[in-house]
Amino acid sequence: MSTSMIIDGRIDIEPSIPLGMLPADSPHNPANHQGRPANNPVDLVFDVETNPVTGQQFVTGLVPAVTFGRKLGSPYAEIMDLIAEYGLGCAFSGTLGVADDEGGTSEIVVKDGSVEWSDWIYPDDE
Repeated sequence: MSTSMIIDGRIDIEPSIPLGMLPADSPHNPANHQGRPANNPVDLVFDVETNPVTGQQFVTGLVPAVTFGRKLGSPYAEIMDLIAEYGLGCAFSGTLGVADDEGGTSEIVVKDGSVEWSDWIYPDDE
């Protein structure tokens, strides 16, 4: 039996990273994902913003790869790997909410270079 989960929220990256500094074939590049998790099974993608004056694109955060429920990989491990790979000189911070189809909720909190995944809370626990 498999449980579908939904992630929402955002992890900010400060200062932003020029998109050109990241590998073009990164599975976390939203241009490579296009909402098809079976073809590119990552839980998070870079949030890319474009400077309206220069047209240069910058990664300003991490957001859920899809907005619908699906079986998750390990968003915690993805964040840890992305911080290790791109975090030099950058601060990652924010919260991702995770909900499963059984009513359980959890949070992934990123602050001061650490990543914490809280215990699951179910409606019957309260």
